Amino acid sequence: MESFLKFLYQSPTAHFAVKNLSETLIDSEFILLKEGSPWELSEGKSYLVTRGQTALIAFTIPQKYNSFHFIGAHTDSPNLRLRHAPSQKNENYHQHPVEVYGGVLLHTWIDRDLAIAGTLTVNKGGTLTPVLVNINTPMFKIPSLAIHLHRDVNEKGLHLNKHQHFNAISGLIDVEEKEVQSLVGYIAETYGYSLDDIKGFDLSFYDYQKPSVIGIQNEFISSPRLDNLAMCYAGIEALKKADVKNSISVVALFDHEEVGSESYTGAAGSFLEDTLHRICSALSISDFYEMKSRSFFISADMAHAIHPNYKEKHDGLEFPLINKGPVFKYNANERYATNSETEAYLNLLAEEAGVKIQRFTNRQDLACGSTIGPAISTRIGVPTIDIGNPMLSMHSIRELCGVQDMQEIERLFIAFFQK
Repeated sequence: MESFLKFLYQSPTAHFAVKNLSETLIDSEFILLKEGSPWELSEGKSYLVTRGQTALIAFTIPQKYNSFHFIGAHTDSPNLRLRHAPSQKNENYHQHPVEVYGGVLLHTWIDRDLAIAGTLTVNKGGTLTPVLVNINTPMFKIPSLAIHLHRDVNEKGLHLNKHQHFNAISGLIDVEEKEVQSLVGYIAETYGYSLDDIKGFDLSFYDYQKPSVIGIQNEFISSPRLDNLAMCYAGIEALKKADVKNSISVVALFDHEEVGSESYTGAAGSFLEDTLHRICSALSISDFYEMKSRSFFISADMAHAIHPNYKEKHDGLEFPLINKGPVFKYNANERYATNSETEAYLNLLAEEAGVKIQRFTNRQDLACGSTIGPAISTRIGVPTIDIGNPMLSMHSIRELCGVQDMQEIERLFIAFFQK
């Protein structure tokens, strides 16, 4: 569990998640491939390839294989991003305009100690180079309005305007100061570059507080970005540990799920399809479509546990509980990709592995979220199921899941790869 908490803390953005997972794979003797170079692959070896710093595909090729086994997840989480608009002087505060990324539970970001991380694209000697940056210090805050200035907030609720109320404060400005210091310039200087060297950036604010194990019996994990770094971590750990025998086993991690997956690094893009064709070409696989027909895809994304204070928001017939096992997710309108055949296959596998399964269907009068599952099953044409671990506070700056569930889903993933 300690290594998982470390991974969460050291992965404040999708860029760092892919970097950290790549390093642990390389330490486990996975061979790094590049999309822009020729591929030479061999049976009995393991490989990884990344795209755009925020998407990763890792795979193991056994000596004999007749199908693909996939686990997919996403590396991005809802957050607040630094806009490309200039920093501002507002009264005597340094303020930085923020853009909301994905379905952020906005009020949870108020009054938190925030840091900033991401990537700068640097021009040095005519070559554009991405540089990962992490200003790991509590430099920012988005302060709330005192109750004395809106006394009915507890009765009428807190209403936040994304444009007006989400400018991050980073310091004070002397009244005679004419220039507002550039935040990007400050970050660039911290890493030994000038502002003129920076030709682009992708920077996100994040919660400075470390992840932790909490609860009377240490049964919970409290952390940012559990949705969906928990499933990314479990998939990669399973691939590293599994004794793969009959299928080319693949973990595919994509960006931009929280905003629809339609991007160069998203699940609706070509990354997985391109990788599969390159694997088949390098291994001289002539029966790709036959192999694909025998293949199976697990779309792994965190699920909703029943909330004890808001039971009326749940289905009333199914009650996913934390530390009671992974959750199968169902939606008749194809927001999830689970169907009768994929459910049955993974049910049998879970029984063989001794993993208890729970089930989730959204309340019929509430809108249902979605995952990479429908996009993958559409684009790749492989039977797919949507599953994930139950959690509370999804899309909050700090989320809550179960220690035991992390162990259970990793065990299920290992059994899947070894099938």
